[in-house]
Amino acid sequence: MFDERKSAQASAYLLTKAGGSMYHIKLIKLLYLADRLSFELYNYPITGDDYYSMKYGPVLSHIYDNINNYACCSPVWAEYISDKENHRVSLINPKNNSIEDLDELSESDIEVLDLIYQQFGTWDRWELVDYCHKPEYIPEWKNLDTGSEKIELLLLLSHLGKNRETIEAIINENEYQLKFLQTLRKG
Repeated sequence: MFDERKSAQASAYLLTKAGGSMYHIKLIKLLYLADRLSFELYNYPITGDDYYSMKYGPVLSHIYDNINNYACCSPVWAEYISDKENHRVSLINPKNNSIEDLDELSESDIEVLDLIYQQFGTWDRWELVDYCHKPEYIPEWKNLDTGSEKIELLLLLSHLGKNRETIEAIINENEYQLKFLQTLRKG
């Protein structure tokens, strides 16, 4: 289930590590890789976003929409991240992104984001796109010239080597959280 504030804070954390700004496509790839690694290590994602195959690799749907439709983006996203300019996004207020300010991120979230940034932070955006196109690294991504196709959580978790019981537990937890949120909104 997508967590708007946690996603914005994870983005702000990565942007802080990059000096406050980066190409939006690089940010999306780093966040995808972080969610993937978080599933691998801890059986839960950082962002909870929906994943799609697109021409330039996997994307996180809500984050992609916030970046590309800034006029309609979530107010939570806009608290942390600027509108895209010259294909780059930046921190709104670089001084307000200490670990204490990013209170939605757990220690394990920070650990995963740090691991991903250590491994890929110096890569340029096109190196990351190329990496995400390689089936030996991201086998769940489908090569598309146009449009998008959902990357099902079952497929992603299967490629991460999760057993059937673990996959069912993760998917059930995701569905439970979604139903709980829907109930809260109705009441």
